[in-house]
Amino acid sequence: MTNQFNGSWKLDRSENFDAFLAANGAPWFARKMAAMASPVTTIVQDGDKFEITIVTTMWSQTDTFTVGEPYEKEHHKSGKKQKCLASWEGDTLVLKMDTVGDESDSQLISRRIENDEMIQEMTMVAKGVTCTRIFKKQS
Repeated sequence: MTNQFNGSWKLDRSENFDAFLAANGAPWFARKMAAMASPVTTIVQDGDKFEITIVTTMWSQTDTFTVGEPYEKEHHKSGKKQKCLASWEGDTLVLKMDTVGDESDSQLISRRIENDEMIQEMTMVAKGVTCTRIFKKQS
């Protein structure tokens, strides 16, 4: 697997983001603020090892993981514990996150590179809501 994800990626556009946030329980005002944010995602990839840092004007988070190795983290907003597992589906990196004690809060985040853009799809599994966020490489 090449280190195709390495670099900083700035959000260019989103599809169905408001509906995704609503499915996550975000109130109207928080959804509007999130829609105005322009997150930058910085990825350091070394084969199957990843460090992904997301920075917005409202919050930031860093996840470090290895594909195929389960890990736990705390959700950056709710503080709930999540069990996570990353895997490859072809050239697509897929991260499955299950909130401990809440099976209705399972999420999938996939990232792939197409035409020099990073396509990120986020799905609320139980609610069947998916949004797509497209990032342009900065460096």
